[in-house]
Amino acid sequence: MTFQTSLKNQIILFSAIVVLITSVTSLASFWWSTSEYNEKRIEMDIDNAENVYEQYLAAKENLLITAARVLTADFGFKTAVATNDAETIASVLTNHGQRIQADLMLLTDLQGRLVSSSSQEFIAGTDMANVVKTLLASDFHARFIQFDNVLYQVIILPVKAPRAIAFNLIGFRINQQVTDDLKQVTGLEVSFIGPQKHVFSSSLERSVDGNLVDYFTEHKVRGLLGQRVAYVNRTIALNSLPEEPVSILLSASLQQNYDEFDRLLLTFVALAAVAMVLCLLISSLLARNLTVPLSRLVVTARRFARGDYASEQEDNRNSSEIRELFAAFSDMGNEIQQREQQILYQSQHDSLTGLFNRHVIQLHIEKLVDAAEPFWVLVLDIKGLKQINDKLGPQIGDDCIQVLAKRLVNFCDGNEEHNARIGGDEFLMVLPVASLHNPDIQVDNLLDKLAQPYRVRDLSLSLQISCGVVKYPQDAADAKSILRRATIACDAASNANLPLRFYQAGEDEAHLERIAIVEDLKNAIEMDDGQLFMAYQPKVRATNGKVEKVEALIRWINKDGKFIPPDVFIELAEQAGLIIQLTQWVINTVVAQIKSWQQQDVFINASINVSAQDLTHADFLEYLQSCIEFHQLDAGFITIELTERDMMEDEQKALAVVEQLKSHGFTLSVDDYGVGQSSLSKLKQLPLDELKIDKSFILTLDQSPGDQIIVKSTILLGHELGFTMVAEGVENLASYNLLKEFGCDQLQGYFISRPLSAADFIQWLANYENH
Repeated sequence: MTFQTSLKNQIILFSAIVVLITSVTSLASFWWSTSEYNEKRIEMDIDNAENVYEQYLAAKENLLITAARVLTADFGFKTAVATNDAETIASVLTNHGQRIQADLMLLTDLQGRLVSSSSQEFIAGTDMANVVKTLLASDFHARFIQFDNVLYQVIILPVKAPRAIAFNLIGFRINQQVTDDLKQVTGLEVSFIGPQKHVFSSSLERSVDGNLVDYFTEHKVRGLLGQRVAYVNRTIALNSLPEEPVSILLSASLQQNYDEFDRLLLTFVALAAVAMVLCLLISSLLARNLTVPLSRLVVTARRFARGDYASEQEDNRNSSEIRELFAAFSDMGNEIQQREQQILYQSQHDSLTGLFNRHVIQLHIEKLVDAAEPFWVLVLDIKGLKQINDKLGPQIGDDCIQVLAKRLVNFCDGNEEHNARIGGDEFLMVLPVASLHNPDIQVDNLLDKLAQPYRVRDLSLSLQISCGVVKYPQDAADAKSILRRATIACDAASNANLPLRFYQAGEDEAHLERIAIVEDLKNAIEMDDGQLFMAYQPKVRATNGKVEKVEALIRWINKDGKFIPPDVFIELAEQAGLIIQLTQWVINTVVAQIKSWQQQDVFINASINVSAQDLTHADFLEYLQSCIEFHQLDAGFITIELTERDMMEDEQKALAVVEQLKSHGFTLSVDDYGVGQSSLSKLKQLPLDELKIDKSFILTLDQSPGDQIIVKSTILLGHELGFTMVAEGVENLASYNLLKEFGCDQLQGYFISRPLSAADFIQWLANYENH
């Protein structure tokens, strides 16, 4: 009995604490959310008021502009101004001002002296040159100007006959009526403020002690939470004279918000007190009947935690609420059990096909490895799935994947544990071979079955499948290696457009080596520690032998001192998405080098090779331009070399980028011409400057009459189309002389010089020019 009484007190105390914490938390949340809401509402009111103000002043400005244009276009008025008819001018200004209810109608001469006015306050001859000059600089927009402590919104327009002979100023006075109208529309206090907090006009009706601006910014009101600021203000600068700045002060009163908050706060506190009393009473009643059922539920919950979801029979003597609680626990146990099974299934299977995912199939392979039974692993890749998704829609592509998955399962006699989907268009099959006399035939049968047309939504589609095979234990000894090498074999089959390819010894090591090269290249670019450097191969003009250009060629000697061929790491950079960073490094290095040479009085044009990825990258042109601007280099010293493949990969995109490069002054060249897929008929559509004949035609030019015919005709056609023709791969004097005879413009090759470092090139150039 003592234990039950103690538990009852604990429940009552706990309930009271919960209610207290809830009340305090709710109060804090209520205060915060109310404050946030009021701040946002007031901010919105001020934003709306600002919009109203802008629209109001814009309407006034438009009215001023219209009135001024009507007046300055009036022939009689222009005649009166031209003849200096003071009486007519004054009459027109007065009548026109009355029609549009303008408060200010002035006419000045071209020097800014007042000629006539509709108001007696302005005396003819007054010097208004500064005002006229400032208004003319406003592009005929209205400005706020004060005359004798009176604020006007003024517009100025010239009176032309046909040249400007005078200036007409028209303005509206900013008075109490304006501020009252704005307050009535916006609900906010509106004040027009001048220099030194001078108030031209304000909507605040009651008088205040001290400066009005200080009143709005410093005045406070008292409430339940102490003194708080009375207004939220926003100052908006108006288009006025620089020496007499004018602004509008929008002030939102917070008094109503404070009053509403205080009333809600008192109500909330009262409700919290009532809730506390009710909580104590109700918890005292409930605590008597909860101890035994709660103990039983604790036992049930502990059983659930152990994974035992069997429900306990409730006592019929319990209240209906307790019986419902027991029933809810029973339902919860069943639902948790079902959800666990569902989560387990989803974690192990592909959602689209129902096949195992990569993680589960790897575990399955590990078990097979532990069993030491021979098996083959097949990785299958669907080629052209992206085209199906693009042309027929992703749902058709998903249906194809599902049909293919069913064929894999049917091939294994319904055994799903040997199949998995390991990627978007990649599948894996484990083929036990211990019981098979000829597993090669089984693989061929599988590929024949998969090659049959797929019936999808009344469509007959054919899928091209590439398959890579790894044999255990011959090709790999663990599950990770098996999966990786099977994927490598599949990629090799896909790249070679083969239906089937077995893993070949050494491919995995080569794959890992390529990964290491990519990682080392990334570090070399980021660290810029000298591993990467540029070599420069001279180009000479065939007619006079003068060196005018060099081709910038990137070289890499890694931190272990090993030379990595450019064709190896550049291809890997393109595949790994590093080519953009690599090209940017090359651009910055070459541009800096050219500038350094120019400081040594060596003026050489350098060619930079870029890839298709560079050409289509959004930041390529911007980065190139920023580099030459940073180094203060003329774009004419840079030649951008593109291959035919890059130019033709996306002709429309290439044309747009090439035209932009051309417009910025860069020289444009097509490299390796003659071995790609383009033709002169296509290239003539691009604003190119030169063509580089591929070195395959030049290396043995002196020994190949066929190459001589091709090169000679290409040079002739290129010249007809206005291209500068460059030959690379000049290896001997005979080829040099032939190219010179054919009229080739620029020559490049080992006969002239190998690629040189920047320092060696300067030494070579000095020796070359001295011979």
